[in-house]
Amino acid sequence: MKVNSIIILIVLVIFEGCRTNTDQEDKPLVTVSILPQKYLLQKIAGDSYRINVMIPPGMSPATYDPSPRQLQLLSKSKAYFMIGHIGFERVWMKKISSINKSMPVFDLSSGIMLIESEHNHTYNDNDRVVIDPHVWLSPKALKVISKNIYGALIEIMSSDSVIFIQNYNNFLEVLDSLDSDISKSLSKVSNRKFFIYHPALTYLARDYGLQQIPIEYEGKSPSPYYLEELIVLAKKDNIKTIFIQEQFDIENAKVLADEINGKIIKINPLDEDLLNQMMYITDQLVINLSNGRDQ
Repeated sequence: MKVNSIIILIVLVIFEGCRTNTDQEDKPLVTVSILPQKYLLQKIAGDSYRINVMIPPGMSPATYDPSPRQLQLLSKSKAYFMIGHIGFERVWMKKISSINKSMPVFDLSSGIMLIESEHNHTYNDNDRVVIDPHVWLSPKALKVISKNIYGALIEIMSSDSVIFIQNYNNFLEVLDSLDSDISKSLSKVSNRKFFIYHPALTYLARDYGLQQIPIEYEGKSPSPYYLEELIVLAKKDNIKTIFIQEQFDIENAKVLADEINGKIIKINPLDEDLLNQMMYITDQLVINLSNGRDQ
């Protein structure tokens, strides 16, 4: 009797798993470039779509090449949501569009006051203006991105417009609250400068009156001469905070930290749990840029 019960339980579990997979397969598919976009899309679209993410966790948006499976999924996608200016998109968007010529492509950075990059984020951009791509790391820019997502969803599936507008308005309230909290928190910061290995916080720094100073130089590891310049600057301006992305080698940051008695803080700008990551970054800025142990 016990054996029969176990067999029945196993069959039910397998059946439920198959049914769940079938339910997912029945949903229309859309594609995004990076994990933070998946988070944003789910907030506004709810569970209306399956979401194909082109750049997996741990991979670089500057150098990643998509798998055959990802390219196959593109042929079934109802839409592609670009984040705007990452290296992956500059290299691959023509190919992506050619795979599915009927697939609309939405640029989520449209309407944001973009910043020219002092550092090369992409391939073969020596003869053109390079835009800093990290628009998703400031709540002020996220409001524009969310509006773009909402508009795109209405365009491709107007039948669910009531759900989309409700989710969009709810999420906008969350972003307004986050914007207010970050503004208040960072207004208390006394030292407005910090080091960062790769300049991922450009829009956050711009929108909240901070100054990030990159350690990498023109997209490459810093030379000994440039590191010496950073050490002199750190001692002059009392800069002791160094952010580094989880995807980057920590050794150059360690060299600088040892010379200035600084603190290294790891962050993940590509975290799918985007708003919690932004609050973590804000908390670390407040703790380490305010008058206290490190300053």
